[in-house]
Amino acid sequence: MAKNPELEKIVIEKLYEKLKDDPNLRTLGDGEEEFMKSLIQSMGELMIDKQHKIRHFFQNYLGYGYDFNAQSDETKNSREIYEQKLETLKKLSGHPNIEVFVDEGVVDNRFGWYITRV
Repeated sequence: MAKNPELEKIVIEKLYEKLKDDPNLRTLGDGEEEFMKSLIQSMGELMIDKQHKIRHFFQNYLGYGYDFNAQSDETKNSREIYEQKLETLKKLSGHPNIEVFVDEGVVDNRFGWYITRV
C-alpha cells in the first residue's frame, strides 16, 4: 500500500479508465471493475511512493499523482511541481525517448494526476 492511499486510489482509477477496454486486462479481470483495478494495483509497479507524489507503472502506461495538500520535499509546493512537470511533458511529448502525454486532471482541487505512455 502506498504512503498516500487516497492519491494511489485516484491514480489507479484513472489508469483503469484508460485501460478498461484492453482485451488482456478484461480477460484477466473478467470485466469486473474493482477486480481490474486491483490487478492494475497489484501487477503494476509503484515506482515513486511519497506522501505528495506517486508514479505507478502498468503495462506501458505511467500514472502520476500529486497531493496538493501534502508537503513536498522540494522548495516548491506540490501543485507547482505538478503544473511544471505537466507543462514540460506536453511540450516534449512525442519526441524520441520521451513519454507520450495521454490525459490529465485535478480531483477535488486537491489531487492532480496525469497519464503517459512509453
